[in-house]
Amino acid sequence: MAICAQSYGILCVFSIQTILLICVSTPTAGSHLFPQHYTMMHWAGRIEKELEKVLQHVTGIQQMRSIYNEKKSQFEIKRNNPKDLVERVARDISKLLNSKRKALEVQPTHMNTHRREHMYIDTPIRTQHK
Repeated sequence: MAICAQSYGILCVFSIQTILLICVSTPTAGSHLFPQHYTMMHWAGRIEKELEKVLQHVTGIQQMRSIYNEKKSQFEIKRNNPKDLVERVARDISKLLNSKRKALEVQPTHMNTHRREHMYIDTPIRTQHK
């Protein structure tokens, strides 16, 4: 709701500025002439560009708000407890070392079975002497 109020406020300020600019740009030397066609087209183009900027600004804020609401848990700030951090890192290191130890225990038995399955005889190649 605050975004809508903010966008209405921006739109009102912009409208007032535009009206003042048009009033200032019209000739006021005693004759109240309607602005020339090219002047009106110029100001209409500027107003259109400014309205696009305002709308892009408002929709950008709405997109950021929806992203924040979707990923709110990632934006939370929590106090770190040093003891919990140390315990978590110690558990991770312990798991890593246990998996390495198991891999090293399995490796020799795996190598022995592989060696038995793929035994070959090293015989020197004999050359014939004539």
